[in-house]
Amino acid sequence: MNLTNDSRFKERLEKAIEARARLTDYFVPVQGLVRPALAYLAELDGAQARLILGDINVSVKGRGGGVRVSAENLVEADRVCQMLRKTTPPDVHFRWSTRVTIITALYAYAEHILAAAQ
Repeated sequence: MNLTNDSRFKERLEKAIEARARLTDYFVPVQGLVRPALAYLAELDGAQARLILGDINVSVKGRGGGVRVSAENLVEADRVCQMLRKTTPPDVHFRWSTRVTIITALYAYAEHILAAAQ
């Protein structure tokens, strides 16, 4: 799945992967972060998720270097996406998608890891 070419997203995600590796003494690729990132995003309310989403540009899909997302994680992403759709007010002109949900989850989780590493 191609995510986004947003440089801030890429930078924060790379730093979070490095920080997590230092904290836990083992490396986890992006694919391994999808499930815990979705769980983290599911704990936030819809307003917090929309604020996080405002920090990154999800309109430009990434080219190459996509992330493999397992079928189980796609199902979980769809469940979180549906939850976010229900909590998004009707006057907000934005529609959650599975791809955007995964991007938002990874970015939020990356910020969480970086905050914990400081």
